[in-house]
Amino acid sequence: DVLSLQENIGIGQRVEKFVFEYKDGEEWKLIAEGSTIGYKRLLKFNAVTAKQVRFRILSSRLNPTISAFGLYKLAE
Repeated sequence: DVLSLQENIGIGQRVEKFVFEYKDGEEWKLIAEGSTIGYKRLLKFNAVTAKQVRFRILSSRLNPTISAFGLYKLAE
């Protein structure tokens, strides 16, 4: 229920808009979305069970440079 993202900030912040989705049957459903990532971005969302997830960058300055991507479960 937590998405962790990081950009290679050494060459600048590039991502302007993104979405994170999971596949429910044959349909992709939105989990989280955002505008910028920067050095590190943590997005909390309602927990889902899925076999497939996808991260799509919808808009960026130049080529996006994602340096880290992680999915985590918060401790209860």
